Amino acid sequence: MALRQDYRTPRWLFDILNEDFGPFTLDAFADKDNALCASYLDGSLGNDGFDNDCWSGNVFANPPFAFSGRAVVTADLAATMHKVKSACMLLQAGISTRWFHDWACSWTVLIPNCRINYESPDPALKLKGFNRDSIIVLFGPKWHCNSIRPYYIRKRREAAYYSAIG
Repeated sequence: MALRQDYRTPRWLFDILNEDFGPFTLDAFADKDNALCASYLDGSLGNDGFDNDCWSGNVFANPPFAFSGRAVVTADLAATMHKVKSACMLLQAGISTRWFHDWACSWTVLIPNCRINYESPDPALKLKGFNRDSIIVLFGPKWHCNSIRPYYIRKRREAAYYSAIG
């Protein structure tokens, strides 16, 4: 497990997920420096990302990997209790874990066809992100189908990269 728990979602990936499963209205695990939605939960003033009472609308979530299980249970409860329209959660591919089998597998699980290079919050380490196999779990009424399937994003990632460099 990474020592740091504040690696960021790459913008290209958020844009793809937002296009496919959004528009997202809430970033459930963020702070003012890395929020990807106008509304976000940063743990201050009682708006903790682990409190499903704070979840609403279409939620994007990239929780700290050390707390993946707790985050999956939160999303499961928010979706089951109809507090959200949908939630898209980016997670480390912990498919041998209890949270994966007990909660995530009840929903739609997507397996990207490329590794995700999470971005370091330290500008000095910008190119030394955290490269991990990841999964995306979709929660909500239309995603409650016990489905595991590939998610083809490699070409879209490359297109985003080449458009960014001109």
